[in-house]
Amino acid sequence: MDYGHMNEKAGPRAYDALILHCANTDLWVNVMNATPLKGCETIKSADHRHIYDLCDYVVYLTEWKQQVTDKNEFFPDSTYDDICCTSLGAVVLAQYYLPKHPGHDLIQSRLGSDPCESTFMLKRNANPNADKIGTDHILASIHGGPLMQLWASRKGNVEKKRVFFGKELMLGKFKRTR
Repeated sequence: MDYGHMNEKAGPRAYDALILHCANTDLWVNVMNATPLKGCETIKSADHRHIYDLCDYVVYLTEWKQQVTDKNEFFPDSTYDDICCTSLGAVVLAQYYLPKHPGHDLIQSRLGSDPCESTFMLKRNANPNADKIGTDHILASIHGGPLMQLWASRKGNVEKKRVFFGKELMLGKFKRTR
């Protein structure tokens, strides 16, 4: 579609770059989510068409980054690096894993960083200014609760009436005043 005629100050091709960017980004999101309604699926082989879609998106972003003269006309470097690592990570994983395991699929939507982000959010909320020792202690308490839940079973030497997570135990401590 040509939207240039709707803007008197812009020429007929004024929105081509924006439309191209939206189309490429939309395809990337759909491939990474394996959205079946948009014609995308899980990656089934090392030469699947989505491998080339992901590589094409990295090429598109790299060419765009090289063309801009002002850094404000492009994504922050961290966003660019995240997109490239996410895309190329899926490509490398498919290239390495799928030939060795025929019949398996790569589920791109599970390649996100949500579990890591959730863990670091919990750590940051517990103590935003923690040093290395404090961080190790916080991460141990975050992951220790679910580990203790696995150990507390009916066959174990403890009675499983109620499982307490590490954070719940910390909430129960009150300073006593006399």
